[in-house]
Amino acid sequence: MFAPLSPLLGAIDCSTLDRIRSNVAATPRERLLLNFRAAFTLRERRKAFFLSEALTAHGIPPCFRRDERYRLGELDESQRFDLSAYDLQWLAMRYPDHAEQVRGGYASLLQADDWRWLASAEYYWSSSHQGATWKTVKQLALTVDQQWECNVLRSQPIKLAAQGLDRRRVNVRKAIMDELPKAMQRRHEGDARMTLERRYRVWVCSEMAGKSPTMAARLYGLWTGNKISRSVADRDVEWVRRHIPESRKRRGTNDARNDMQ
Repeated sequence: MFAPLSPLLGAIDCSTLDRIRSNVAATPRERLLLNFRAAFTLRERRKAFFLSEALTAHGIPPCFRRDERYRLGELDESQRFDLSAYDLQWLAMRYPDHAEQVRGGYASLLQADDWRWLASAEYYWSSSHQGATWKTVKQLALTVDQQWECNVLRSQPIKLAAQGLDRRRVNVRKAIMDELPKAMQRRHEGDARMTLERRYRVWVCSEMAGKSPTMAARLYGLWTGNKISRSVADRDVEWVRRHIPESRKRRGTNDARNDMQ
């Protein structure tokens, strides 16, 4: 059963709100991510909301925050709504001009300067949309790249492609890390692990970015906080393609980016 989040946040007085945001803002990036996952799993909705807000300020897209051990289909309705709220937080911060492209009341969903946007999102979710996120995606005219950066605000083609990637990435990561003994013949174990982990993450970003090395490098930077060049991303993806058969799509698999054209 859906329970609104805005009343929980609206009950916080200004001084307490400032203190919460100050404490959260001082938390290191990786600790923020771990705290957010724990709060979300424990259904500590207020805590998770402010941690998500801080992660947005750090530039970490919602798609890279979720604990990979659980699936979206396993969440209750309130949890799924909260994920959509985190998506709206991200979109409002990352694409401040996008609201100008949205007509009608939906533009208010991308003006996250008070709790009114959240109440509007709850209204659409619980009344006309009944939790159908594709309607919000359509009304907000989200681009393919914006949808990939979100967690639940995705059209059906992007959602299906993301589900396919979730299934494939487990085997791909294992296959990449199985290359560790061979990689250690040329470099120290720590460096070898870091290189293989980077290649795995760059491959994931490339799949999300429609194979664009430039976009893959951008997503990798958002995910990890470490910038890499287009050429490094290109080399990493090519290495994965050559050495990891599990990374190659089966013939006939559709690309969500092409489906959206």
